[in-house]
Amino acid sequence: YRPIHMKPRIAEEQSELDLIRVIEAIRLQAVETNALPRVLADLDSVPIPLNSVTAEPFAYLFKDDTAEFTLPRPSEHAQSKFIIRLHSTTDETQRGSDEQ
Repeated sequence: YRPIHMKPRIAEEQSELDLIRVIEAIRLQAVETNALPRVLADLDSVPIPLNSVTAEPFAYLFKDDTAEFTLPRPSEHAQSKFIIRLHSTTDETQRGSDEQ
């Protein structure tokens, strides 16, 4: 993957789309393994794009069964944070049977 030089706003929009691709790759792997990857390099089912704004891998932090992304937004001088947590299907199954 080689980043293309883009205008800042277009690069930010592309970065958001790329992050969605990364999140979907994580979701796909989570369905297959019932776990979140500890690092993005663990994702091997689909190619993982770089952040179009920084031309670097997305900032990814895995801690306590939670994955967190921080997406810098240079034009708005702010960051967006995305958090992914797995919900236990056994908890939902038990809760559903208790409610009946």
